[in-house]
Amino acid sequence: MITEGEAGVMAQAGERGERSARRWGTMEA
Repeated sequence: MITEGEAGVMAQAGERGERSARRWGTMEA
């Protein structure tokens, strides 16, 4: 699961967020 902190980082990262999502197995929400 993604914590609020990671979600914020992913939102700020933008492109990195997409890579992180795939890295974590596309676990959004």
